[in-house]
Amino acid sequence: MNGWIETAMGKIVAVAALGFLLAACTGPQDWLGPDDYQLRNKGWKHPAVAATPTPAYCYHTLAKPNCYPEPQAGQQYRIINHYGPRPE
Repeated sequence: MNGWIETAMGKIVAVAALGFLLAACTGPQDWLGPDDYQLRNKGWKHPAVAATPTPAYCYHTLAKPNCYPEPQAGQQYRIINHYGPRPE
């Protein structure tokens, strides 16, 4: 006489049940791995540092605007916009 475990469907059910039982023994953090907070606390990952953007000062020209990393002396009347400290 064949038992339920000897049938193909019985084997599938048994393997699935065993998988569910073993998965219930661990929390999701065990199989997902550590998150950024845990990695930083253990010293394995350095905190993200925001990059400081380069200042830009853009001026009118005959064609397209020209942008420079520093304000251009004597050109305040041509400035379109700036990103960084206000030009004097």
